[in-house]
Amino acid sequence: MDDSNTIIVIPARMGATRLPGKPLKKICGMPMVLRVWDLAVRSKIGPVIIACDSDEICKSVSAAGGRAIMTDISHKSGSDRVAEAVDIVDPEKKYSIVVNLQGDMPFFNPEIIKKSLSPFEKGLNIDMCTFLQKIKNPEDAKKKNIVKVRFKHIANNTSDGLVLCTQFSREDALAEYYHIGIYTYSRPSLAKFVRLPQTENEKKESLEQLRALDHGFKIAGIILKNETILSVDTMDDFIEASAKIASLDCANHQL
Repeated sequence: MDDSNTIIVIPARMGATRLPGKPLKKICGMPMVLRVWDLAVRSKIGPVIIACDSDEICKSVSAAGGRAIMTDISHKSGSDRVAEAVDIVDPEKKYSIVVNLQGDMPFFNPEIIKKSLSPFEKGLNIDMCTFLQKIKNPEDAKKKNIVKVRFKHIANNTSDGLVLCTQFSREDALAEYYHIGIYTYSRPSLAKFVRLPQTENEKKESLEQLRALDHGFKIAGIILKNETILSVDTMDDFIEASAKIASLDCANHQL
């Protein structure tokens, strides 16, 4: 696949209820959303933009040399915000693959983003691709801020950890895998997704991927074995992420 066909969009909004102002909370002196932006740029698979809902984020991104797109504050999900930003940036539809990279994952290997392109490169009949990982601590399965996932294996593709996701839930304490919120869409599937109404399952669980499943989307999942990805949803998560990055050489993470 030609890398120029792929664009990465990071949705960021200031109104997170569990951790207000999350995108601009600083870790080692750098706002969290800019850490994610920096890692996305390092992946070198395409341009990176931030789809935001506030002037404060726009100014911070611009000051760092990035590009931010102001989007409607009323969007129901990150993918809705991503779709608007892509249409603004690319009305000619040059980019056929769109990566929705969450702005609250300040600590991950940029190389994993490339892995999400593999189902499209293989020509599989899917609408989107995401990631999952084995739950190591049984107590984590009980936490509602951790999204659990169930799946079935795709024939002839089990060697590279590729599966078909069948269920996502915050409540499923018996699931053995948790979900990592990176979504890679084909451009037509993203356009279709944002035209669909929210379903009761999506509203109940506050999980946009349930809208996709409820409307018959096929979601490929890639099981990550060695990488550890921390999503910052709460103040405890923020403290943990800060400690991890502070344990590294902070100078290497400055813009």
